[in-house]
Amino acid sequence: MIATGLSRLWAGVLTPVKGLQAAGLDVTLLYREQVKAFTPQQTGIRSIRVSSALLLQTWVFLREVLVRKPRHVEFYFHSGCWRALRLQAQICNWLKIPIVCVCTGSELLDFETHGKAKADCIRAVFASARAVILKELYMRDVIRRFGLIDEKRTHLISNRVHVGAEPESAGRAPVVLFLNLYKRFRRLDLIVAAVPLVRAVVPNVRFLLVGSGRYPEYEVELAEQAASLGIGDGIEFLPFTQQAGSYFAEASIFLLPADIVFCNNALLEAMERAVPPIVADVDGAERIVEDGVNGLRVPQTAEAIAEAVIRLSTDEALRLQMAHAARRTIVEKFDERQRTAELLGLYEAEVWSR
Repeated sequence: MIATGLSRLWAGVLTPVKGLQAAGLDVTLLYREQVKAFTPQQTGIRSIRVSSALLLQTWVFLREVLVRKPRHVEFYFHSGCWRALRLQAQICNWLKIPIVCVCTGSELLDFETHGKAKADCIRAVFASARAVILKELYMRDVIRRFGLIDEKRTHLISNRVHVGAEPESAGRAPVVLFLNLYKRFRRLDLIVAAVPLVRAVVPNVRFLLVGSGRYPEYEVELAEQAASLGIGDGIEFLPFTQQAGSYFAEASIFLLPADIVFCNNALLEAMERAVPPIVADVDGAERIVEDGVNGLRVPQTAEAIAEAVIRLSTDEALRLQMAHAARRTIVEKFDERQRTAELLGLYEAEVWSR
């Protein structure tokens, strides 16, 4: 398999690919990372950094498909190289290589605001695809609204995570963790507004907001909001990282008051590490977080968030009960091995067999 159209390599891509590799599928990733090049030693996966230039990128793609002879090519829509992606899809059609599209977020969430080049690219590649993999519940509504593809060719295969050894979750200091890119729909403003309310009851609480570095305008707004509330010593704005293990080991609570919660990768990783979550009570959140059992679902208000954080920070028995239940949920329902089996089943039935 070859995956193309990637802007960078992140857990949402690397985790399922590692599962497929472990099952015996040879994988090559083509990505357009402008900050840092990844090596197979870093990722454990054969990865090639490609140019944004149309001809250079096309040459690398053509070379790889001719040499590797993939059973199919997976298209992502993050690189920004729309002409190159359309040309790569045409090459697949000429060579009779099956196409699978993988939708991870903004390509469908923001479809109506895309420029013509990006929208046309998505439509063209979808038209050639034998299957479109969706990771979020709202995606079928977007596909239906814009008539992008026959829904029979879409498959909801949500995020899963690697299940490691049982973590030690007792005796942690009150540390509240947010770990995601600072996108507006994740409502970090509500977290900042909740900090002084929590600190009035739990003075030693720390809020770690990990994920800065890609949306500077929003980051400035959040910093100014924190400064206006005088909470500088209770909140830390930290850069995005792929090495999140130390944060999950330190945190006592994971917080995600976002408009979209369903199968957020960091949420699943936190729960697997026995960090009980507090999430917004939005559509799909109930599929992961059972309120009062393995975490808390709350309205999207600073007051509700603060109340939930205080509740778990002041009741260690309850926090530990939810921590153990959170991990059990991941072990039973969101183990990466389950996704690997789903993907291989899809490839066999809909992609490779025709």
